[in-house]
Order: sequence, then C-alpha cells, then structure tokens
Amino acid sequence: MRIVWRPGAVQDVDELWRFIAADSVAAGQRVVLAVEEAVERAASMPNLGRVGRVAGTRELVAPQTPYVVVYAETVEELMILAVLHSERTGRDGFAD
Repeated sequence: MRIVWRPGAVQDVDELWRFIAADSVAAGQRVVLAVEEAVERAASMPNLGRVGRVAGTRELVAPQTPYVVVYAETVEELMILAVLHSERTGRDGFAD
C-alpha cells in the first residue's frame, strides 16, 4: 500500500521534531522514527489503529510516544492526515 502524507501531517512532524530537538536532537530523532514506524505498520495492517473520532479515519499511537497518527485508507493508499500530541485538541476536527 502506498503511503501519502498530507502537507499538514508533514508540518506536524516538522513541528514536533523542532520542539523536541530544541532540548535533545537524539530524542527528536527517536520520536520521529517511532512515528514513521507506526505509519509503516499501519500501511501493512490498515485496521491496526482504533476507529478515529472523525468518520472514515483511524488513529494509531506511535509506541512509547504521546503522538497519534491519524490516517484514512483507500484501496491503494494510506493517507496520513495528521500527527497530533495525545493532549492536543481543537485542531482540524481531530479532537473531542
């Protein structure tokens, strides 16, 4: 399955990297890698994540991080819609 990152999701990862790397580059790299690994797992098993709070989406927590990957799937693509901190709310309808 082909992975497609929406521009907002790419920006989310860039922002989390900058925030974490300001204190520790190594920690920033670990978190970004965990997010990327979660995306790869979702591509191989799209139903792995829980049903999302927005219809037609799924959510998968990147292991050992507070970050949630929000995605949707089609027959050929896994669309990464957002990468959000688990405590972050009110953004693009991906919150309670």
